[in-house]
Amino acid sequence: MICDEASQVIGPAALMVPAMGQQTIFAGDPCQLSPIVQSTGAGEKALLGKTAFDLFAHVPMTMLNEQSRMAVGICQAVSTTFYDGELKVCRKALADPEWKKQRSPFFVDGREIPRVCFDQVSEPATYSQSYGGFIRFQSAKLIETIIDNLAGSYVDAEDIMVLTPFRAQRTLIRNFLRRRHSEISVSTVHRAQGSERTLVIFDPVDGTSNFLQGRDGERLINVAISRAKAHVIVPFVRDDLNNPALGLLHKIASKSFQTAGKFARPFTFSSLAN
Repeated sequence: MICDEASQVIGPAALMVPAMGQQTIFAGDPCQLSPIVQSTGAGEKALLGKTAFDLFAHVPMTMLNEQSRMAVGICQAVSTTFYDGELKVCRKALADPEWKKQRSPFFVDGREIPRVCFDQVSEPATYSQSYGGFIRFQSAKLIETIIDNLAGSYVDAEDIMVLTPFRAQRTLIRNFLRRRHSEISVSTVHRAQGSERTLVIFDPVDGTSNFLQGRDGERLINVAISRAKAHVIVPFVRDDLNNPALGLLHKIASKSFQTAGKFARPFTFSSLAN
């Protein structure tokens, strides 16, 4: 028996799988999305939220530590934040000119955009009665500006994906993009696992939310960032960096990719200049 995407299989189902064969292999990424559990009781969540990687932690395990989706800069940030530095780009991809071409960097105002780009806004998340959840108007506007700058110039619309953990923000962003960029994919993170795009924009909306804290929050952020092939852009407010995963990603980006002064916020600066 081979059970794929094993990190999303609830504990009781994972326990049943070995009974179906003489040998069982669980394949998946324990650092990505866990099972979706709607029960609110602590006991139910503890049982249903366990995966095969939790229940069979005592059996032999092999880590497949090479990937060919993310450009080197994104891979390094993801590897350091979520995989103890073990994840790397496979050598075959690095030697492939076409692979490199598909991950060529983008430029704004003559400056290369960081592979992991944090662009700051000043407005915190607010609860919207009309949207039925938490939204951040300013980051939705910034996302529109980013796509105005890049869509059609550096990347086709079908190779852009906007991700957010909150359905209300997804609706707000879709409303912003409806007039000029209706073909852009806007999704919650849970619906994006397994997909990839050249450019990914991840709007956390509220990095201090319980939804983005702890192990499950780390997994969600990991999935969002690692969908990107060439660039990932994260609108944020300063408080978002209190989230350990977002804070570490920002630190890595600032040290390795970000430039100082006005170019530290390439899209915000560009929109103000225009």
